Amino acid sequence: GDHGDLHILGYTVSLHDALAFWGVELDSWALSLPERYAGPLRTGEQPVLGRVVRGRLLLDLRCVPVEADEAVRAAVLRVPGDD
Repeated sequence: GDHGDLHILGYTVSLHDALAFWGVELDSWALSLPERYAGPLRTGEQPVLGRVVRGRLLLDLRCVPVEADEAVRAAVLRVPGDD
């Protein structure tokens, strides 16, 4: 399939403590995929969870250990393309 609509984004994640009403910002990296990847990745053999923002599925790579990189890559490539 065609996986040409894939991007790496640098961004800041804001974590909010509901009890203290203060936030912490962490630098992160995300793999940005079309929203249609969300369902197949969540329900795949090895589920991969991300969040959908403005029509894009963001996979926060800060949360993925290096030894899991290949499993995430394989899961993304298993999602059928648009062709």
